[in-house]
Amino acid sequence: MYIDGIIKKYIDKDIFPKYKKYYSHSMFHINNVIKNMLMFSDYYTLDKNMAYVMAAFHDCGLNIDRENHEYESAKFFENDSEIKKILMINKLKS
Repeated sequence: MYIDGIIKKYIDKDIFPKYKKYYSHSMFHINNVIKNMLMFSDYYTLDKNMAYVMAAFHDCGLNIDRENHEYESAKFFENDSEIKKILMINKLKS
């Protein structure tokens, strides 16, 4: 399974640190979600890079509002111009 190095580097540097203060949504949880999403991406023939990014972002909203963190996580992704640029470049390369 291949995840683009630029995507991985961005997620490692800018997204994963957001989870450090949460016990229930720690990197153990995030890594399990990523693993499961990548299995789904194999089964449904989905873009692995996008699956990786969505799994990495899926609980980022905990920093904003735990009660509505799913919505906040989506907004967080939506407002992240850097990941959008990286994904667009990655798509153009393929």
